[in-house]
Amino acid sequence: KRSASELGSALAMPTATPPLAFRVFLAFLAHFHLSEFALTFMFNPRELGVRSFLVSKPYVIAMSAASVEFAVECAWFSDYKRACVARWFYPGVFACVFGEWLRK
Repeated sequence: KRSASELGSALAMPTATPPLAFRVFLAFLAHFHLSEFALTFMFNPRELGVRSFLVSKPYVIAMSAASVEFAVECAWFSDYKRACVARWFYPGVFACVFGEWLRK
């Protein structure tokens, strides 16, 4: 028989770290673009093409710059980055899930 504290520990959310945050970010990013393609496939197949992924050259440049910024912050300001991720990770996940639900 498990105690209440053991059950609480089993259900506890993992500690948000910058590597976890970046992996979750990439998962949300992939889901967004693949789901946009899938929705175009289902509801507007005549317009289906590479553009259905909603990825453009400026977008790739901006996302690359953001990824470099994230890496630089992790390397040079690691204490600040860990604190920031710990504070904003779960509200960010909620915002992404809610935004996807609202959009789709």
